[in-house]
Amino acid sequence: MLNLFKSVKKGVIDPAKGSFQLVVNGIVSWFADNKAAYLKNGYGKNVHVYVAVNVYLRKAKVAPFILSKVKSKKKLVKYDQFMQSKNQEHRLEAARLKDEALEELESHEIIDLLNKPNDYQTGVEFRESLLGFFKVLGETFVYGIAPSNGRNAGKFKELHVVPPTIIEPVYSGNILDPVSHYLIMVDGKQERIEKENVFHYKTWNPLSETGGLSPIKVGNKLLKTNDANNAAAAKAYENGGSAHLLSGKGERSLTPEQIDLLNERIAAQLKGTDNYKNIVATNGMVDVTKIGDSPAELELISADVHQRGIIASLFGVDPILVGDKQGSSFANQEQAYKALVTNSVMPDLNGIAEGLTAWLLPRFGNNLHLAFDTTVYPELQPDLELMMKVYGKPNLTPNEVRSIFKWDASKDPNMDRHYIESKMIPIEMAGTVKATGKDDEEK
Repeated sequence: MLNLFKSVKKGVIDPAKGSFQLVVNGIVSWFADNKAAYLKNGYGKNVHVYVAVNVYLRKAKVAPFILSKVKSKKKLVKYDQFMQSKNQEHRLEAARLKDEALEELESHEIIDLLNKPNDYQTGVEFRESLLGFFKVLGETFVYGIAPSNGRNAGKFKELHVVPPTIIEPVYSGNILDPVSHYLIMVDGKQERIEKENVFHYKTWNPLSETGGLSPIKVGNKLLKTNDANNAAAAKAYENGGSAHLLSGKGERSLTPEQIDLLNERIAAQLKGTDNYKNIVATNGMVDVTKIGDSPAELELISADVHQRGIIASLFGVDPILVGDKQGSSFANQEQAYKALVTNSVMPDLNGIAEGLTAWLLPRFGNNLHLAFDTTVYPELQPDLELMMKVYGKPNLTPNEVRSIFKWDASKDPNMDRHYIESKMIPIEMAGTVKATGKDDEEK
């Protein structure tokens, strides 16, 4: 089986051979969806799909995995709930609960595995493949390889992201446990993989019990329209703008030989980008009749801009982040990136981390928790200035202040004590304090 992933690395597997027969609800059917075409014609050829997906991936792939030991399952539930909230107060509460719920592990064989999952990918490349297939095709697969015997039996030693174009779940006949096993295409042959060795994370798809729903399938007609729009614009530019018809002027018509010669001269001296706006003289008696519009007149450019925004939204990306300059400003871009992280990246990372926790961690022990380190995103950091304006300056210990700056806590016990500013007293003591001088009485 390892030869498969060496083949994937070298690019010798034909994704088009990845379609094979499935039995769904007792009915034999062939795949109606061509995932290879989604990759080739969507991500591989449509510039708007490529740009939108890469805007997403540049943000999503940078968050590394963190592994922790669970100290309190009850507080872990609250921590997870607060972490998924967009409310800044909740996220501050999550930061407080983290130390009570989890103890981060600096080193562990799981972290080593996720940082170097195989011999041809780094941790970042692994996460990019994992998230990239999910974003484009609506599902992603990871195949784990573990020794079958010995002290480390059952513990994965390699993890490989499998292209969804060459792997498919096989329906079990039981809707409550729909997947029997997985079939993978290797050199034109099907090989069976047991389901416990495959991590399959997918979007909700009411059209299928076993597969995810690709955004490209949903936007298929829009992408076809955009491709046709771009092809028409390119053809119009190549031909020099508006289309015109040349015809004989006066009572004499052009002979077939003259028409052929005229077309040859047009092709040589007018068509193509090298002859754009070229001026050509003729002593022939010809009429020029406009029969087509320029790309601007056809509104091909404005249509492309409009379609670009809708395509970006299919992947959870604000049009501002893919080049839409209308209404764009630094503040708007900042909000767009924040929306990208909170509305798209974070839900995906949380879902994948939850799935990997259930699939991967039990092989290595109990009371372990896997997550993505989302502190790498400045968009998630609370606006402390705004919070102080609304709630006032909090009375933090020096170590709590250090934690805000991501500094290590000081071991000095005085750094964990609360202090009050000078000349400040509790409100209940306000009437008992005696003035010590004339200035104090006036104050």
